[in-house]
Amino acid sequence: MNHQLIICEPKNSRISDSIINLLSTIKADSIHLLVICENNVIYNIPFIENLTISGVKKSNNSFDFFDFELVKQNFTDESNFIYFEATKRCTQLASLLAEIFDTEIRMNVDSVSNEQYTVQIFSGKAKTTYSVLQDKPNILGIVSNFSSNFAISDFKEVQISNWVEIDNKPAQVKILDLQKSNSGISLKDAKVVVGAGRGMKAPENWGIIEDLAKKLNAGLACSKPVSDINWRPHHEHVGQTGIKISPKLYIACGISGAIQHLAGVNGSEIIVVINNDPEAPFHKNADYYITEDLFKVIPSLLNNLN
Repeated sequence: MNHQLIICEPKNSRISDSIINLLSTIKADSIHLLVICENNVIYNIPFIENLTISGVKKSNNSFDFFDFELVKQNFTDESNFIYFEATKRCTQLASLLAEIFDTEIRMNVDSVSNEQYTVQIFSGKAKTTYSVLQDKPNILGIVSNFSSNFAISDFKEVQISNWVEIDNKPAQVKILDLQKSNSGISLKDAKVVVGAGRGMKAPENWGIIEDLAKKLNAGLACSKPVSDINWRPHHEHVGQTGIKISPKLYIACGISGAIQHLAGVNGSEIIVVINNDPEAPFHKNADYYITEDLFKVIPSLLNNLN
């Protein structure tokens, strides 16, 4: 049996066009529409067979915190697909379901079938295709402009009678400690930025990068892979999904220069790259490219600066 769950958050008691288009696209034995809403009426539910609807009460707070154990009790892994809109509430609920079912979330999904789905990447400039998981639910966040070749013209007003209680009271957070940040110069304000990547080989090698940044009164940056493996803090990550910088001088050490990284640094006036790989993508985008071992270049540079 093919069961599919859709999590959405209507505005003004109306589901979005992307959800309507999704409903017209998917083929399933049963579809369950879970609506996070304030009122118990939805005005534009499409006429679709095997569609059931239930609601989750939305609080007056700007964000709801769903209880993990209650979510676990109310949802099973019967669904082959779990779709959700990329709102704060829908995403938070989807993330809990991903934890419960021990599976991953895919965002920016713009087309689906029972065999595969496509995801927008590079800010929608390209797409990649994934095969559908067979042993776990596929949890997919759809794009806001999700489209369909099948138009739905008949709609009905629905009164929600089945409510799912998953306790969306605001979480109580207690601040245990406050520490002053010692992260140095703000990357967005820095006139000079020194960045480093996996070419540093290990987190304990970052001392020479920190020394160089201190000597140049520069901000410290890193590539996304480095922050992902916790070599450096995430607030140093520059790139498409990180901080966008525009210093007068950017010095990149041991960074290949993938397109995601370039998207965050291409506002720099001058880019200097230190990388022993002459074929790295950065070679085509740097103003100066030093093809040499950074563990030789940077100590030499520090000596000259001293």
